[in-house]
Amino acid sequence: MPKITIVTITFNLIKNGRRDWFIQNLESVHNQTYQDFEHIIIDGASTDGTIELLEEYQNKGYIKYYSEPDDGIYDAMNKGMRRATGEYITYLNSDDFYHAGNGLAEVSRALKNDFDYVVSDCTYVDMNCKKMFVQKAMPEIFFIRMPFSHQALFVKTELMRNLGGFDTNFKISGDHDFIIRMMLSGADGIALPHNFITFRLGGISDIYVDNGRKEVLKSMENIYSKLTDAKIDYEKLHKKYIVPRKLIQAILPLISSSTRIKLEKLCSKSKVIDSETNKIIFTNCVSYERKWYLFQIIPLLRISQTNKNLKVYILSLPVFRKKQTNFRTIYSFFCIPVVTIKYKYNTATCHIFNIPFIKYYK
Repeated sequence: MPKITIVTITFNLIKNGRRDWFIQNLESVHNQTYQDFEHIIIDGASTDGTIELLEEYQNKGYIKYYSEPDDGIYDAMNKGMRRATGEYITYLNSDDFYHAGNGLAEVSRALKNDFDYVVSDCTYVDMNCKKMFVQKAMPEIFFIRMPFSHQALFVKTELMRNLGGFDTNFKISGDHDFIIRMMLSGADGIALPHNFITFRLGGISDIYVDNGRKEVLKSMENIYSKLTDAKIDYEKLHKKYIVPRKLIQAILPLISSSTRIKLEKLCSKSKVIDSETNKIIFTNCVSYERKWYLFQIIPLLRISQTNKNLKVYILSLPVFRKKQTNFRTIYSFFCIPVVTIKYKYNTATCHIFNIPFIKYYK
């Protein structure tokens, strides 16, 4: 069975209120049924008590940690790559965790087949650990959007080193840049039907969405301009999945045969939108659960009295709202209370009714 290196980067966890999340991270790794792994912590010279916490868990045998100043997230992640002794490497953010104890065991069984990489689905939760959606691993769409969460990627350490690790010129989207380069190197892998990773929203990529998108477009331009002379609208490529066929033709010979088959199948289901420039649109490249509904209850309160001296009505005004995020479109139908009060001195009876509250995620 191959040894796996898990890298987590930290900086002033306690000051930033992430201590409990980090401990959840450590425990979830330590409690895996598959034990041929090392958990390396790369700390950016914390000054708030984080080092003492790392020392405690290193003494327990959970981790090895190294603390020194760095030049950002991807510089720290590259330090972890250089210190890794495992045949495969993965990165688990300090506030993320494995929600299933057999996750590494499932990965290790796949890695016995000598794949260059293994990926899986990933559950996204909010800051309160409430499930938002599941991102489905779709390696074949790497050239237009993030095909899977980087926490769900287990890649050969030697391959990552040969590719130069993460490009430290990027501050937010260096993971997507690496994945594009990895796939174009011909790396062959497999997507597991096993979801054991939880990604907690609220990190730097969620806070600086626009900056992250700009970095992705810059990465694509840097790479694709060397592959083809096709005129590419990178904004439309990334947001609307409109791709010149010449780019597809340039990509196909570079990727693994298994990925090529999936991409060709995807192309066959896509639509030509401009016969003159031979552009196609990928209409089925959503890599997260596409639709799901939330049902909640909003109270509708009515207070009245038989002699009509006291009346209180909390009625509801229906509202429809559409909200676009970097992950999904949210359609909300809900009700705003409208209060009417008539009061005199007598007591009252109370009746509470309920109406549904519906959210539709797309």
